[in-house]
Amino acid sequence: MSSKPFSRTLYNQYNQLGIKTAQDFLSQMGYTTVNDVESYTSHDFIVEKGNTLYKVEAEVTEKWTDREFPYTNMSVPYRKKSSNADFYVRVNASGNALFWCPMRQVHQAEVITKNTCYTMNEKFFNVPVKDLTLYYLHDEDWCYDENPVPLCG
Repeated sequence: MSSKPFSRTLYNQYNQLGIKTAQDFLSQMGYTTVNDVESYTSHDFIVEKGNTLYKVEAEVTEKWTDREFPYTNMSVPYRKKSSNADFYVRVNASGNALFWCPMRQVHQAEVITKNTCYTMNEKFFNVPVKDLTLYYLHDEDWCYDENPVPLCG
């Protein structure tokens, strides 16, 4: 089994997009960012709602550029097994669509091994997209199909 080596280029290209998009989305959901210092392998930032703190992990899928997710499963690198995040946010490369779920949902997903353009036999949590809600930006507000009006009311 191999895992993708760290790429400073990809990190610099996508990390801030994922974090900023996730923070904007969670802000609309009533959360306040209270700490935006990344803690490697633990979480990317911390939000608060109702006097409770939540650690958040945000990632971008480079090959997901449109609103619709192009796969039936969301593959989350198995190295996220050690994440201390409460929430997992997967953002498209355009920053206008995302999935948001509890990290425990990721950790409870089936683990698969697959080849990628970067690795051979890498392990992933294989989260079925049918179990997730797709959120998307519409006129600067986050929406989802069952609720095609802004979430902030």
